[in-house]
Amino acid sequence: MVTHERFYATAAEGCAQAGRVGVLVCPHPELVPEKLPPGVHWFRRLPFREVMPRVSAVIHHGGISTVARALAARTPQVILPVNLDRPDNAARLHKHRLAEWLPVGQWAADRVAEMLARCCDLRVDPPAPVDSAASARQAARLIGTLLT
Repeated sequence: MVTHERFYATAAEGCAQAGRVGVLVCPHPELVPEKLPPGVHWFRRLPFREVMPRVSAVIHHGGISTVARALAARTPQVILPVNLDRPDNAARLHKHRLAEWLPVGQWAADRVAEMLARCCDLRVDPPAPVDSAASARQAARLIGTLLT
């Protein structure tokens, strides 16, 4: 676990304030707020390959696997990064207009709600069916450009 104790509460409340249904995925019940806002649902695990292309946006911690999955699915991203390479990943994605992000010191549900609303407005139509091999190649190319 490399996340901040406020991550899930901030993300859940941001979804609620944006008026969006939230799907909170966390295998660690001790990190999940005791009382989730209305419209936010908790799951220990979900198959991200199937779920990611079907959501309006994803709020996540900035890990490269989630970044790649969201890029491959063309899913808008709000990143709340902490530790490791995650703040750098978020900053690089933001620089290329591929994500919104907040450093941990600026986390607030109302700010997450604003970013989520902007991201959700970007996705008008559901994405085309995902070609896994082509998506992986495209994500690798995008990640490569982010590292330069």
